[in-house]
Amino acid sequence: MTERKKKPTQKRPATKKKASGSRSQTSHSDKQRKKAQVTHERVRLVPNWFRWFVKLSLVGLVCMLVFFVYLDANLRKDLDAVQWELPAQVYARPLEIYPGKSLTLGSLVEELKALGYRFQPHRRTGYAQTSSNSVTIFARKFRFEDELRERARVTVEFQNERVFRLLVDGQERDIFRLEPLLVGSLFPSHHEDRQLVKIDEVPQALKQALIATEDREFYDHHGVSPKSIVRAMLANFQAGSVVQGGSTLTQQLIKNLYLTRERTYTRKIMEASMSLLVDFRYSKEKILETYLNEVYLGQDGPRALHGVMAASYFYFGVPIRELKLHQIALMVAVVKGPAYYNPKRFPERALTRRNLVLELMVKEGYIKPKVADWSKRQPIDVVKHPTRSANRFPAYLSLVHRQLKQDYSPEELSEEGLRIFTTLDPHVQWTLEKSAVASVERLARKHKSEGEHYQLATVVTSVDNGEVVAMIGDRKVGFSGFNRALDAKRPIGSLAKPAVYLSALQRPEQYTLASVVKDQAFMIKTEDGQEWAPRNFDKKSHGDVLMYQAFAKSYNQATARLGLEVGLSEVVSTFRKFGFDQHVPMLPAIMLGSLSLSPYDVTRMYQVLAAEGFKTPLKVIRSVTDAEGALLESYPLDIEQVFDQKAVYLTDYAMQIAAREGTGRWLNSVIRQDQVVYGKTGTSNQQRDSWFAGVKGDYLAVTWLGRDDNAPTQLTGSSGALRIWGEFMAQLPNEPETRLVPEGVGFVWVDERTGLLTGEHCPSARLIPFIEGSEPTDSVSCAGKTQKGLLDRLMDW
Repeated sequence: MTERKKKPTQKRPATKKKASGSRSQTSHSDKQRKKAQVTHERVRLVPNWFRWFVKLSLVGLVCMLVFFVYLDANLRKDLDAVQWELPAQVYARPLEIYPGKSLTLGSLVEELKALGYRFQPHRRTGYAQTSSNSVTIFARKFRFEDELRERARVTVEFQNERVFRLLVDGQERDIFRLEPLLVGSLFPSHHEDRQLVKIDEVPQALKQALIATEDREFYDHHGVSPKSIVRAMLANFQAGSVVQGGSTLTQQLIKNLYLTRERTYTRKIMEASMSLLVDFRYSKEKILETYLNEVYLGQDGPRALHGVMAASYFYFGVPIRELKLHQIALMVAVVKGPAYYNPKRFPERALTRRNLVLELMVKEGYIKPKVADWSKRQPIDVVKHPTRSANRFPAYLSLVHRQLKQDYSPEELSEEGLRIFTTLDPHVQWTLEKSAVASVERLARKHKSEGEHYQLATVVTSVDNGEVVAMIGDRKVGFSGFNRALDAKRPIGSLAKPAVYLSALQRPEQYTLASVVKDQAFMIKTEDGQEWAPRNFDKKSHGDVLMYQAFAKSYNQATARLGLEVGLSEVVSTFRKFGFDQHVPMLPAIMLGSLSLSPYDVTRMYQVLAAEGFKTPLKVIRSVTDAEGALLESYPLDIEQVFDQKAVYLTDYAMQIAAREGTGRWLNSVIRQDQVVYGKTGTSNQQRDSWFAGVKGDYLAVTWLGRDDNAPTQLTGSSGALRIWGEFMAQLPNEPETRLVPEGVGFVWVDERTGLLTGEHCPSARLIPFIEGSEPTDSVSCAGKTQKGLLDRLMDW
């Protein structure tokens, strides 16, 4: 078989392959060219302006995104830790109630009313009820500096002007503290006053009334309400003017916190943008809480009221949780325009708006028509005088501010919401204001032309601890200008004399209250070559007198001689031990009162005498806490003994004789004989200044009366300041005298003409205290019945 020969396979030439590949590439390139040509043709059909518009839109979108990110970051930063400038809140002392306390039913009721308690037959917090001999209080919750006191039902029973029994929630208790009265605030420069409130403390009716009136769709929109905007535009178009706004509560909050009130499109766009972001980031409750603390609700003089809590106290005198429905509706009515709807100035206008708020609440289904009708029948119901005022006790607050500035910066005091607990006793302060003003008015009428210019200052302290419990610095007690109690440096006259007698009595081997001193005219030349010749007020000399008599009658000549015998340097040293910071000149005239001091300075001096020789810096602040109640600082009692207790006792005894039998004997007409009082009158040259400083029971008070132009007053210490002091002190509680005779002091009978020992039954006998070992050794005999003076009946003192 013949094998068939295979025909060799022919390969395609390489050139053909190349040619085929070239055609393929050419075809693809043609397609690309055609596609690019078509695209180019399309691009040529798009106008240049549109291309620029797209580019600018992209740039604008990026910028807007960056802006919103930046805006969101800042809003979160601010609202997460929103920091309002909160004024420091200044509180009085809390009233401590305990069995045996000297307290009347009337004074307790007065303090409760000042605290905003309402005397109605309700058993709810913030109310109180009285009977013939008891008061029942439904006390509020309050955070003291040392404890959180919960709400409680407190019954106080009285007997003989004292607390007889105390019941707290039905159980007998030893003590209960009422919350202290807020007496003022230390404001930032813009004078915004607010007290923060948490959303769960706000009555549900208030939230409902606000939403029904200001933003019905609050819980449905996202910060901006298109419906409200359209509705407002239609209403304004129909009215031909702006009669309705479309802002949500969120927008109002943004405007109040961050923006101005200018009406521009830029501002409205910013407001809407920020509102959307805030609504996205925060809950409705957080937004509502911030709004309720920020909203402006009125003006109290320079004080701007921000937030519902500050407004609640201003308009109704109670915290917000104690408001009734008609009061809540009135507060929401004020939101629309605090000046236009001010219920204190325009009650009818505010009443109409309040009733509209009630109708809107019915329309939204929050309350029933019957409830709204009852609320509409209620009066405007605002308090005449707010329970919290920026200017209630201006003289006292100025002292508080001065002491705080030693430890805190102005920013801390006006922006961080500090809570300052002071020593102010409201009952003593009110008594002082009423009594002193009435007394000075009587004196002014009596002395006519001079009396028109009389001015007044008084400082009252607690004898036990040096706490300043009351103060006035002007005849107009509410005036916040020049504080004479702190800043009026006036010659103190005979108020200086206790320093002379105390200097002598600290040398019992030389001087006693029965030592004989000469009351005779004399003249000396001072170191600067001046002649000094003191004279008595009555222009007479009284010869040999006993020391206690010279003091009680305020004899200048006898006092000056005694001081020179003791030594001027010793008297100056005594003045300095009282704690005077300023230089006390080495001049003999200081012994008769040429030293110029303020009433506050004089109080420091007499506080040492009242405290048995112990120097206690006058105290006005007890403690300071932060806004949350955490204790920042307490001010403990600081005591230093600077004088011998026995010598001070003798000096005070001499002042007791002066108050009852000497220059202060007018006090017998107003203060009960069983009450121990001691003090000293003072009159400066030409009767330009009238002073009295003295103690009754638990209180020391220093009163100054004079004229700002330094003209004569026609008043002595006895006819001026003493009258004001006595009428005030007569109204304070009559506490039993608790001061004990110091160890080492005893009483003996002496002849009040010679100072020698005598029999108890001698007509001229007087019981006088002596430091042991200093009693007279010689005696004089006489016969007859004892002629007891007023002080003899108080020998146990």
